[in-house]
Amino acid sequence: MKFAPQELGTRHGGRLLLREAQGTDAGAVLAYLNRVGGESDNLLFGKDGFPLPVEREAAFLERQRQEEHSILVLGFAGEELVCVASCDALTARERVAHRAGVSLTVARGWRASSWRCAPTTPGPWPSMSTWALRSWACTAIS
Repeated sequence: MKFAPQELGTRHGGRLLLREAQGTDAGAVLAYLNRVGGESDNLLFGKDGFPLPVEREAAFLERQRQEEHSILVLGFAGEELVCVASCDALTARERVAHRAGVSLTVARGWRASSWRCAPTTPGPWPSMSTWALRSWACTAIS
């Protein structure tokens, strides 16, 4: 595990659970992506435009868990998936492994919520601290 689960609170008493994605999340991730595709013109796909079989998504999520320099974090409010953040190394070459692609999506209706977060000590993943991942989610949601 590269990212230990973390909980954030809202000013209104709500909770957001951030945790690393796993293969069993494939159905929820696909439903989320197909939903948010219709909420933004800034994605490469529209509503229901992510037609990937659940098995392939599960395999992708498990491969992400095995990648040393990549991570995919999901944010849940209760049982609902409300945000997805990923950071993927652009290459496996050690000297340039610090170069990465970063993505973040937040479901409509959760973007205006008031989340608060505080820095924590750096996590076990060497190139990113837990605080940075929290900050992504908090910045996008607030």
